[in-house]
Amino acid sequence: MTDREIQQALDDIAELKKSVKGHLRLITPILLDRQFIGLSVVGAIFFGLFFSAIGVLVLQAGSFASVTASAKVFLAAVFLLFTGLAGIWKTRIISCNLAKQRASLTFRDFFRDSEYSALFALLYAGMFTVIVTGSITGTRTGDFWILLPLISLYYSFIIALFAIVFLTPDYFTMSAVSAVFGFASLVFMHSHQFFWLAAWSSSLMISFAVTIAVSTRKRER
Repeated sequence: MTDREIQQALDDIAELKKSVKGHLRLITPILLDRQFIGLSVVGAIFFGLFFSAIGVLVLQAGSFASVTASAKVFLAAVFLLFTGLAGIWKTRIISCNLAKQRASLTFRDFFRDSEYSALFALLYAGMFTVIVTGSITGTRTGDFWILLPLISLYYSFIIALFAIVFLTPDYFTMSAVSAVFGFASLVFMHSHQFFWLAAWSSSLMISFAVTIAVSTRKRER
């Protein structure tokens, strides 16, 4: 290599390091925004009650297939309403955080940026693969409960990946919670699946809230 090529390579590396540091300064405050604590607590309460209610209906009806159509429609409507409102709430939190940082990026820019979009595409593709694999396995074996441990373990991987990529080691706590539930449900969850789902979702939400609270308190010291 010539001196010019070596210098160009060094300049490219320096530019890459600068870009990575800029992204970390932007993303880390979002991942640890204290406003997510309220959303997480509300989510923990909702999903805990929602899936527990389905579990009670299943116990009364004998199976989920035996639950009345009107009850299923009502449950679906409640679920869609809450997830829609939660999505709006989350979008506002991220947008407010970006505005507070006076960042040039907007919430939509996250999905347009090549680095972010590639990461999100990879994660969504992985989740899609897990769900399809679990569904096919469940269809062939009649054990659809296998979806929860698969999703739980994959979610644990995603959270750990975020902890490593965005230098937020506190996220490993959430990753551990999801992994524990994944392995436990794989061994013990052969009945009362919706109660397991309620426990998993609520525990994950609460661990998220606790992680943010503890992490931000450490950073303030």
